[in-house]
Amino acid sequence: MTIKELIQEKEALSSEERAIMSRFGADFIVKRQPEQLEGADFINAVKGWLDERHEDDAGYQQAKKDGTLKIQRAVDLPEMGYRTYIYDLYSNGSVSGGVGGETINDAWLDAQRQKGGNYSYGTVDGQDYYVTW
Repeated sequence: MTIKELIQEKEALSSEERAIMSRFGADFIVKRQPEQLEGADFINAVKGWLDERHEDDAGYQQAKKDGTLKIQRAVDLPEMGYRTYIYDLYSNGSVSGGVGGETINDAWLDAQRQKGGNYSYGTVDGQDYYVTW
């Protein structure tokens, strides 16, 4: 990539991305864009992750058995406002580290808590999910 191309990309960064760059003293940042899985690949990735974490959760195991475990892509719930991000930080032309985080609509999440029931949300290898049982 040429200097001109780097300058153009830097100028195209959002104010949020510029703030991240400044906060961490980076010369430049690049957002990682993990491949998004579809269909059964997505379901299996999330289910495998949750199965390990909920192996002793009777409610989760019962929902799997009953077929009431509902796995959704977070992007399919725009009102949730959930997204994760990871940026590689560059200083002096080399990767100097990385930073990541998430955003969520807190009012939406509070409403889910008040409804009761069990849910989980997060990301598995860049696959943002929301699961209920």
